[in-house]
Amino acid sequence: MIGRQPEKDLTDTLLVRVATGDRDAKADLLSRHRDRLQRLVDLRLDPQPRTRFDASDVVQETLMIADKRLEVFAQSNRDSD
Repeated sequence: MIGRQPEKDLTDTLLVRVATGDRDAKADLLSRHRDRLQRLVDLRLDPQPRTRFDASDVVQETLMIADKRLEVFAQSNRDSD
């Protein structure tokens, strides 16, 4: 993967940008992890709740919560370095 920033480094870079209020970085960060989160929910959602909730609804709700809390997390992560 010559010329590509490793995944963790890119995530860290986006978190720093989010901590400074960069809305594009926040959108990029959430978007980057959407597919992985979708696969995780698809894999882990038990059959019982699956009858009431669609996995994509769980992902959407999770990303909305993350969107609200991401700047605070990024700032605290930055302060702890």
